[in-house]
Amino acid sequence: MKLLIDTNIILDLLLGREPFLEDARNLAIGVINKEFDGFLAANTITDLHYIMLKSLHDEQRTRDALTNILSIFPLIDTTADDIKNALTNPMQDFEDAVLTESARREGIKYILTRNEKDFASSPIPAYSPGLFLQLFDDQVL
Repeated sequence: MKLLIDTNIILDLLLGREPFLEDARNLAIGVINKEFDGFLAANTITDLHYIMLKSLHDEQRTRDALTNILSIFPLIDTTADDIKNALTNPMQDFEDAVLTESARREGIKYILTRNEKDFASSPIPAYSPGLFLQLFDDQVL
């Protein structure tokens, strides 16, 4: 099962943001244990770098953290067509529309985010990590 992981979840994991850390950690463990396949969109990495650098104030630590996260979550590309399709996507947030279009092209089944409402009009269902893990454990998904 292919999942696209939104930026906020990776930040929860890398920056230890409570009360979201446990769900982010459990999601990463599921990916490491190959219970499901978790991916990041390539354009997410620039956002992660920017936000983490502002938090850590250390370029090398930021790059090391991103290198580590990429050893767990492979990247899917963001293409020119993804950008063009996002321009006509009815989603309000353009960045989320780009993620959705990249996910659609890659055959992603679910988007995991803490901003589920932003993905309400997405053709790909979006779940919070906690809800996804619960539904997965209950074998609903």
